[in-house]
Amino acid sequence: MTEQTKRYDQPLEVHFGGANITAAPLKGLIAIRAFEEALISEVHGLQARVESHLRGGDKISPEALLDTGVDQPKLLKLGLPGVMTDELLEESTARERVGLLTEICYLNNLGRYALFLAPEMLLELASRINLRAPDFPMPARNGNSSELASTGVTSSAS
Repeated sequence: MTEQTKRYDQPLEVHFGGANITAAPLKGLIAIRAFEEALISEVHGLQARVESHLRGGDKISPEALLDTGVDQPKLLKLGLPGVMTDELLEESTARERVGLLTEICYLNNLGRYALFLAPEMLLELASRINLRAPDFPMPARNGNSSELASTGVTSSAS
């Protein structure tokens, strides 16, 4: 049995919150713009929170980054108006919410933002930021002139 390639130009049947639902591209410029603007706003909000931690010199907790990522329920309701209910959201798993939100992005030609929704990316981001934290120790200078020779710099004196 071969798996068929997903096509994002037609509705997708997905299992979400204990039910089978249809995820389809949004219709109408107002609905598409509302979803895109909310998605961009959420991504920029996430960026601002990360940058504020960096300016404060704080390490970033991967768990906190996951908890304060994007407002998934808000985006899911905008991306699937008339389909997404509070009951479905209540019964859904974290993996289902991220997966469906990613699919909605691709269905609406906004896949470039899907990267910012994946927990794996948020964990990777926190890890990379914490590696670049300002507490990296620098060697102390001892004023010894032989320090240049130890770095591979050659002397012109013979």
